Amino acid sequence: MLSNKCSLITASVVLILTLSSFASGHSAQEVKPNYESLLEQVKKSDPSANFMALRIAYADASHKDSSDVPADASRSMYSALREKKYEQAIMHAEKIIKAKFVDINAHMVASAAYKEMGNIEKEQFHRYVADGLIKSILNSGDGKSQETAFKVISTEEEYVILRISGLMPQSQSLLSANGHNYDRLDAVDRKTNEKVSLFFNIDIPFGALRKIIEK
Repeated sequence: MLSNKCSLITASVVLILTLSSFASGHSAQEVKPNYESLLEQVKKSDPSANFMALRIAYADASHKDSSDVPADASRSMYSALREKKYEQAIMHAEKIIKAKFVDINAHMVASAAYKEMGNIEKEQFHRYVADGLIKSILNSGDGKSQETAFKVISTEEEYVILRISGLMPQSQSLLSANGHNYDRLDAVDRKTNEKVSLFFNIDIPFGALRKIIEK
């Protein structure tokens, strides 16, 4: 009788430990890494860094603060780069990056300016970030239809994709289907003059705009 009770107790303990282990593992799977931890991975040039998760976490984060960035920072950044004022270009780019680390244009300008100044380490870092951000968009779809639209967190990302694809924008249309929102950008290939249409899923920026309007 005692032996049977011991067996039942042992079996119960094993079951509790098993369920506890399963629950712990299941809970860990559901916890998404936060923006800060994802950003830290990228800053360490971690090859396993998830740039898609970083972009989405940034869009969802409540800490966004661009108050220290002048409204014309982007224009000033490009102007300085064209005029070969590389230190100024970097200054503007770094201000933008500080407020919005996922800004692809700022990283591309910073990479180009640091290259001209001979700072290979920083050139490669900003190129690594820009490439990672761009690839995360390109890997989200092929942009050929609403069903396979590129997933973006801002309008700026749409025009980055057009630019690196050698496309010149012609018109933009806002579409809605099956509970999702899309931008269709009609463009022309700069080399062949072929007309191309790309689709972008804009649920994230559209949702953010709706929250602002409804406040």
